[in-house]
Amino acid sequence: MKKVLFILTVLCSVASQSQSFNDRFKILMQLGSDAKSMDNLFKEWKQKEPSNPELYIGGFNFYYQEATKEIMSLTPSPTENPQYEVQDSTKKPVAYLGGQKTQNDSLFNVSQNFLVEGIKKNPKRLDMRFGKIYALGTFNRFNDFTRELLETLEYSKKINHKWLWSNNEPLKDEINFLKAAVQDYQNTLYKNNEDGNMLQLAEKMNSIFPNDPIILCTLGSAYLMDNKLEKALPIFEKAYSLKSDDTIIINNLALSYFNNKDYKNAKRFFTVLLDKGDENQKKLAKEKLKQME
Repeated sequence: MKKVLFILTVLCSVASQSQSFNDRFKILMQLGSDAKSMDNLFKEWKQKEPSNPELYIGGFNFYYQEATKEIMSLTPSPTENPQYEVQDSTKKPVAYLGGQKTQNDSLFNVSQNFLVEGIKKNPKRLDMRFGKIYALGTFNRFNDFTRELLETLEYSKKINHKWLWSNNEPLKDEINFLKAAVQDYQNTLYKNNEDGNMLQLAEKMNSIFPNDPIILCTLGSAYLMDNKLEKALPIFEKAYSLKSDDTIIINNLALSYFNNKDYKNAKRFFTVLLDKGDENQKKLAKEKLKQME
């Protein structure tokens, strides 16, 4: 029996050594391993493969997950989160059981530090940069969120937008991918009323891609939100010259003319919206045209 156990132990040891560190990480994640087990793995992994991007992605994923765990709690009254109603013998609600998301800043910082180090060793890995930025947004760290985006855009210009993605594979259609992703991040800033950060990012994008009508439209909108009407109007005019069939651009151009009391041009573009706009744009156009009668 002892001999059999010894053979099994040796075989398990050999199997463990033959697995990649990434495979071992995935197994530990599935098993729900604690921080101590993970730290031991990361320490060994870093000694053997210090430049492997999967090490830093794995460390980020583990500690980000630990930083954003959900805990179960009983509350005397319902909350916005989905909950189970706890009733007494008369079926009267007495408490509510549900999950509550927590955010641990210390663990979050550990997760971010993994990507800081990983990006230093793998600066062209755009997935690592975007993972870092996304996580900053979920913790409402919008100044850091914006700073990281600006640094990413500056580096993108430096490498002529030749990014790598997972498995170090070249990113396909990299410029359009980058533009679309940054537009989504702009929407995040807009929804969180981060007008100043949104304007910084819009100006940076326009400096890199000066003749993109969608980027121009976003920049013009950022100027409008910052009450810089004199800057917004020529931006929307340029966007319209590049994409005259875009009703969002037409809508913003019409509003800019209206706000600048250029009612002749405002009527012209609001009239176009009555014909080509969506329901909300048509409604706005009717209201503004009525005001200018």
